[in-house]
Amino acid sequence: MKKCHRCGSRETIRYWHNDYDNKRNWIGHLCYNCKLDVEKEKTRKIKEKILNEKKDKKIKCVKCGNDIDIDDNKYNYYDDNGVWDKKSKMCDKCYVKDWYKETKSDALKYDTRIRKDEIYIRDFNSLTKNEIGLIIEVVVCKTLMVKHRNIESNNFRSGGADTLRHPMYGYIEVKSSSFDIERNLWHNAIENENFDTLMFVCMDMYNPWKNIERFYTIPYSELSNQVSISISKNGKKWERFRTEIVYFNNNYHGLVSYFKNRPFNIDNIKKWLND
Repeated sequence: MKKCHRCGSRETIRYWHNDYDNKRNWIGHLCYNCKLDVEKEKTRKIKEKILNEKKDKKIKCVKCGNDIDIDDNKYNYYDDNGVWDKKSKMCDKCYVKDWYKETKSDALKYDTRIRKDEIYIRDFNSLTKNEIGLIIEVVVCKTLMVKHRNIESNNFRSGGADTLRHPMYGYIEVKSSSFDIERNLWHNAIENENFDTLMFVCMDMYNPWKNIERFYTIPYSELSNQVSISISKNGKKWERFRTEIVYFNNNYHGLVSYFKNRPFNIDNIKKWLND
């Protein structure tokens, strides 16, 4: 009768397992229970090795000094002159803080520009983040036939969701992003919590944008208090919320054509939305 070389069991078992040392040399028979223990120990060591590798690869956030895990989002840190030293990184939270600070400054700027007929879509490189965001917001509003909060109130400094209440989606927050070739994804911050549905519009990599490549309609409850959203081109996490883009793309092209030689101001936006 065979004997388990680990526990000494001589039970009559139909199937015995072989045990090997680190050099793959046979060292004896294993009973079923000891085989399970060996596999558990192997799994534990593999997990431990992965965790240690992650610890070794952690880098510091230049803003807050906290460790950034290799699985976390991390962003290049640019100095006041817009220069990246090829190594400095920011964590997700610090990136969002900087983004929000910059966006708040942009809001004051474009509140003035939109009233002075200073915004032209053809001058894409001169547009602020808020101005670029507004382009996509009004495309969504026209497609879904919902009112834009700031355009209706004539107030571009107020908070809250981007739209008034939609019968199906409630209050909508619209986010857009260029395709990041280096990271193979679309990404944007979520600084507002007062909405029911996030509509994330994934644009192409061109400047100016030529097409909407993807569109996601995500209930707020699915975001789990996230401060940002990232969608990988090959990822599956958000695919069940992916929406058909044909009508949104048609309206985006129509907007670009309509505002080719017109200032992107409140009156013209209202005319285009009601056309």
